[in-house]
Amino acid sequence: MKSALKFDPDKTGLRTIFRDWQIHTLKYLWGKPMKRSTTKEIWTYVCLKLEKDVSRATVYHFLDELSKRELVGFETTTGRGGQRILFFSEYGEKEFREMMAKNLVESVEKNLIRHQDMKNR
Repeated sequence: MKSALKFDPDKTGLRTIFRDWQIHTLKYLWGKPMKRSTTKEIWTYVCLKLEKDVSRATVYHFLDELSKRELVGFETTTGRGGQRILFFSEYGEKEFREMMAKNLVESVEKNLIRHQDMKNR
């Protein structure tokens, strides 16, 4: 699976890592801290903000990827129609940006060390 996060130094702000629809997804979660939301609620918001459609499955897979990286939380509940996954953010936008910056620096440092180790072999 392709990673949800890809750094593009030619862009600015959140767009260095995320696409527009991903930013709207995050902004929805940041606007409702700790509130659990269904993929459908988030997807509907994103489509309205973009004024075009993005696949609901695409939004789900992005949220799933972020949850695996512990950047968003989720819980499962049973509702009409079976099991539902509810996503939420434990962080506001400021904390999220700080965490992403810290993760980016740590990743670059690890890659430099790994590269240096391989070079010294």
